[in-house]
Amino acid sequence: MIETIERTQETDELSKEFNSIVDRFNKESNKEIPYVPVTEDANPVPQFMADIGRYTPLNQNEIVVLSIIKDKANESSLECIRGNGNLSSERKQELIKDIQDGITAKEILTTLNLPFVVSTAKSFIGRLPLEDLISAGSIGLRRCVDKYDYKLGFKFLTYAKWWIIQSIGRVIAHDINTIRLPDGMYTSLRRYKKVKGNFKQKNGREPSEEELCIELGITPTDLQNIKMADIKYLSMDFEEDNDDDDVHLEEKLTNNEESVEIQVEKKELKKYTRELVQILSPGEQKIVNLRFGLEDGEPKTLQEIGDIIGRTREAVRQRLDKIIPKLKDGTDKLI
Repeated sequence: MIETIERTQETDELSKEFNSIVDRFNKESNKEIPYVPVTEDANPVPQFMADIGRYTPLNQNEIVVLSIIKDKANESSLECIRGNGNLSSERKQELIKDIQDGITAKEILTTLNLPFVVSTAKSFIGRLPLEDLISAGSIGLRRCVDKYDYKLGFKFLTYAKWWIIQSIGRVIAHDINTIRLPDGMYTSLRRYKKVKGNFKQKNGREPSEEELCIELGITPTDLQNIKMADIKYLSMDFEEDNDDDDVHLEEKLTNNEESVEIQVEKKELKKYTRELVQILSPGEQKIVNLRFGLEDGEPKTLQEIGDIIGRTREAVRQRLDKIIPKLKDGTDKLI
């Protein structure tokens, strides 16, 4: 009886906190969005930033509340499926409400963490336009929202960063062979081709650079830039004929470099590991660095470690048995 009362109180408190978050979100959604003048390149990012800037960021406690609501919605969805039409009308209404609340919780978790997507995407500027990076990062954020489990003890943004970076890295890797031009250059290139074609059709010959500059009203330098943009690039699927088999250009150019996604993951993991090891004493750090090759990339055996620090193999093993639990406990403190 007491446990039932406690569970009811916890449910009521959770519902109260959730409703408070939803009310705040709805109020902020109705705020007037600051007007951002449209630039010549029609960059949508400033207006997007003004839109998401209306919202108050979530704290970790609010994220946990929304995560509980989200998880409850998943359980309710499963119950609906398993019920197979045998649920009471009252229970169906309860489950439908849980599912609707879950959808709302996921929407709030996604929308209010978009500024973090933008800040993460900015570190990849130069690889793709910022709006493309933000779009890719938003996909990663949605996957994070679906999979996040607060019970594991990870902070939401720590977990989200991995998904956002992975999603951005994947898009960059897929787009790495795409040649992108500034929007204005596409217009100039189309005009260049049109003028060049009309001249040849009218005069029966290719125009000189001077004639093109006069027709287009541009300088020789501008003309060179346009001609560079008109360079034809071979597709990676282009097949080159030879005496043996058809060989794809991609096969000839392929190297052993890792994908952007893997490089990013390794970089983040190395940074995380270094921070985690800092919770240990200098002597413990040395043992961990030697054991897992964190300094020179060459893991050492227990005997080799013992020889280096002047201890027996068994002493090193016992020390490691005490260090590993510290690292596991330290994960919660770090994140």
